[in-house]
This record gives sequence, structure tokens and C-alpha cells, in this order.
Amino acid sequence: WARVGECAANPSYMLAKCSRSCAVWDARGRATVSLETMLAEAAPRDAFRDCVVDAVDGVAVALKGAVAAEQNAKAAFNEELRNRTCAATSPRAGARGPHDALTTEDRTTTPTSVFVDEDGRSVEIRPLFRASRGLHAANISFLPNFATADECAAAIEAATPHLRPATVNEADNASAVSPNRRAHAAQVGRGPDATGDAFTKLWRRSFAVANAITGYELDPRGQEPFSVIAYNGTRTQTKGLAPDEYRPHC
Repeated sequence: WARVGECAANPSYMLAKCSRSCAVWDARGRATVSLETMLAEAAPRDAFRDCVVDAVDGVAVALKGAVAAEQNAKAAFNEELRNRTCAATSPRAGARGPHDALTTEDRTTTPTSVFVDEDGRSVEIRPLFRASRGLHAANISFLPNFATADECAAAIEAATPHLRPATVNEADNASAVSPNRRAHAAQVGRGPDATGDAFTKLWRRSFAVANAITGYELDPRGQEPFSVIAYNGTRTQTKGLAPDEYRPHC
């Protein structure tokens, strides 16, 4: 601006804000000081800039290294966690993991039950695992006929447009893609008063069955939506890469 005559054309601003530049250029855009003088005046600023760049660059390199080290440590820890989880034993002698598979005797005292939902569909409830004594773990049951083929297709259809790479939680409630959870996921829900379509029936049945098994009184209103997860299952499907899988992770 000083070189193109703005110091004379707009002195109230230029002389206040750009006085050093106005001292270098005249109204015709000619330099009033030598190039050597300009370079000499600029040298301290250049030196300060170089000093700042060098300092910041060193900090940035150190920070990048620290982040990489943390990521590597997490990856190594997750692998250890996976192996530890598979080998862990519960307080109950001979039991593996936080749950115990039911023995034949257990199955006799914990028989299969049948739940009939509001649409008249019978859902078989087969107990598979019961929480080990001393551990606060959820019981696990198998519901072989929980959903119809049409309901499964409806869930897939509703979720497919919204599938995104699955993530895990990190510090400060951040989300990150992790090799320990290779899949795509979407959340799909229904309003509490929705009725009729196949997916809605599946949605409402899930709460009814959960209440029947646990004795709770869960209300669909305010509940989280379904988490629908899609996995690529074979190396052929993933073009030679490891198939999708869900592993223990932090």
C-alpha cells in the first residue's frame, strides 16, 4: 500500500498503522532508503521468526512422537487385553471368563422358557451362561427365534444408508477408529408409539423380552436406538485383508 501511494492518499490510516512503511516509500512509489537499510531493519524480525519456527518445530516433533508412542502403547495393550480376556478365570473353580456355561444339572434347574409378545409371536428363551459368583456380570440367554427373516431384512434396510466405520471411545469422550473394532455401524430407532412395520415390531419386542427375562419395567420412551453392525466375514470378501471382527478394547 505504501509503495502504491496510499500514504499520501489515505494518511489518517496509513501514518497511524503503517508508519514504518510510509517512511520507506514516497508518494510516487520510490524507495526513500536503500535496499541494504531495509534488509538490516528486517533482520531482527527474520531472526525472531526463525527462532520461533525452530522452537515450535522441536515441540511439534516431540508431541508427534509422544502421540505415536501412546498409540503404539494402546495397540500393544489392546492385544494383551485380548489375550488376557481369553485366558481369564472367574472365582469359581474351573470356570473361564466372567461367565460360566450352564452344566446339564444347571439346565435342569434353569429350563427353557417361552415369551409371547403383543403380536402373538412366541420367543424361546434358552439360558446359556450365568454370571459367576462374586462377579457382577449379566446373564446371557439365546433367543433362536427372536426375529423373523422379514424383521431382519427391515433392520438391515433401515440401517444400511447410515452405516459408518465403527468407533471406540477415547480420552475426553472422543471417538476413534480402532483395529480392534473393524466393522460398520449405524443407530436405528423408532418412536415409542410407532406400530406396524417389521422393524418397529422388532424394536418393541426387544424391550418386552428384556422385561420378561429381567423383571424390569423398561419403557421404550427415552431408550437408545438399536446399534446395527455390519461385518465383512471372509478374506475373500475383504480382498485379502483380515475379516472384520470385534475384539476387547479400551
